[in-house]
Amino acid sequence: MIDPGGIDQNDDMPMIEIFGGLFAVLLVLFVIITLLSSYQETTRLDDSAEPGEFTVGFQGEGEGHVVISSPNGIFIPSLGKRLDKKSICAKNSAFIPFSKDIYLNQKQQIIFAIVSGGVSSMAIARDCLRQVLYKKQLTIGWIIADDELLKSMSLNQLPDYIKHAVDEKK
Repeated sequence: MIDPGGIDQNDDMPMIEIFGGLFAVLLVLFVIITLLSSYQETTRLDDSAEPGEFTVGFQGEGEGHVVISSPNGIFIPSLGKRLDKKSICAKNSAFIPFSKDIYLNQKQQIIFAIVSGGVSSMAIARDCLRQVLYKKQLTIGWIIADDELLKSMSLNQLPDYIKHAVDEKK
């Protein structure tokens, strides 16, 4: 259709179709990249779960096994298992045999790395330990894994407040 000024109004239609198609292709590409990225992250966590890799030694006086506590539940890196809050103390939970194996040995304990908002999940896991291993004297360790600590771990530099606390104990 030609308007009275002599300009064809349908000239813009192919440009809109091209940009619409390009947008759809980019959207599909974004979804594919996101899926691949999440798969690689899961694979990396599963591949890194070797025995002894997630333990903290106490200079010959025992060791602690790390459990990451988040607002939604816990993650046991040495097993590569995530448990939501409701399934931490369930009968088929991976946490129960994991904790029994640890506390059967002398001088071993669980150390909770608590990320932001993860105190409630740690409390549920602690109460589960008390319930399951009620005849045993239990010790647990915990550390608040805030942003500063997590960044320093990747840079191999401890924050000043941790260095200060370690120096005071010496």
